[in-house]
Amino acid sequence: MAGLIQPFFMKFYPLSFQADCGVFELDSLTGALLIQKKMRVACRDHFPQKLIDGLDHCNHPYTLKQTQIPPVISSGIFEAWASSTIIRLYSWNFRIAQLYASLPARRFDTAIEAIVSFRSMNHSRSQDELCMPRALFAAKTSRAFPEKGVVFIGVFLPSRNMHAWVIENGTLVDPQDRIWLNFRPVAALC
Repeated sequence: MAGLIQPFFMKFYPLSFQADCGVFELDSLTGALLIQKKMRVACRDHFPQKLIDGLDHCNHPYTLKQTQIPPVISSGIFEAWASSTIIRLYSWNFRIAQLYASLPARRFDTAIEAIVSFRSMNHSRSQDELCMPRALFAAKTSRAFPEKGVVFIGVFLPSRNMHAWVIENGTLVDPQDRIWLNFRPVAALC
């Protein structure tokens, strides 16, 4: 039926990898970076195609489409409330913020529009610290995300800094994100 909102719950996909000091993986409940001694066997055969394509773009960033920066779409009270709620929930609990972001509230056609809106609503805050709430906001509010989007969570070695970014329909959706190339995906949400 046209017009009905289809439920969409983002699934957590571990992308663990081996490095010199151990196996890096992300805890699906807390969002904490874990370093294990042994690699757990994960079946990547069941990854959705959009995740496989997104990983290919992470490994070959020159294959990404050029990001066309849309004009800032005026954000309403709901968007401001959703933005601040995701920020608060993420500071409290990774899993709760992920579940909240899974509740559909499709206000923007693409995640690019959602990211530009999020940045305009939170311009006075440090955007480096808001990468995960920004990615979750894009996933929550983009109409295209359920079919074409992936949130990647990556680690920068050896510092172990974390970063999140979104690839939707073969495009890096944040036109101001220049650091994502330095991070290796350790988990994905889609």
